[in-house]
Amino acid sequence: MGEQILLPSPATVGTLSLEEALAGRRSAREFSETALASNQLSQILWAAQGITDEAFGGRTAPSARSIYPYNLYIIVRKVEDLPAGLYHFLPAEQAIRPLILSETLLQGEAEQPSVSSAPAVLVYGAIYDKTREKFAGESAIQVTLQESGHIAQNVYLQAVAAGLGTVVVGGFDADAVKAELALPVDETVVYLQPFGIPAETVEEE
Repeated sequence: MGEQILLPSPATVGTLSLEEALAGRRSAREFSETALASNQLSQILWAAQGITDEAFGGRTAPSARSIYPYNLYIIVRKVEDLPAGLYHFLPAEQAIRPLILSETLLQGEAEQPSVSSAPAVLVYGAIYDKTREKFAGESAIQVTLQESGHIAQNVYLQAVAAGLGTVVVGGFDADAVKAELALPVDETVVYLQPFGIPAETVEEE
């Protein structure tokens, strides 16, 4: 792994109300060719899993018993001043660490077009064993998957507030994605979430 790259400090005060963000939330599957700015990337990552309480490490999205069983990765294709590739988000530092430098990640024919074309894609890596330390049986899987929804909705609302578009993608070969990105054996890929500046077309959902 390369050295970590500090991201711009995220904004904690905006110009769009929560109600306006909720009213404007839609799924975007087509994106502009325009590259994202580093502060836009930082804001999305902070909304997903940023630190909001330094004392105990509380994050923007709730986690059952404060387990925080997700590693978030970002596939960068078009972000200013960043080489294309796979990066690991480090919430405590508001930084990213490069893992793989490549312009061809998740470009296979089986991938959904939004995943293949977006300037950036969030990859959710769930570590069920962390949740199993405090939850027994199927409850561990249940609360872990619930948390992915909390994170994704944060990203949706932040995207609206930042003038971006996003969509959650669940229909993919999780094992193939994990293998291509060389993710740890104890992680399960449960969500992909491409984002960028939206094209004019957005979905009804």
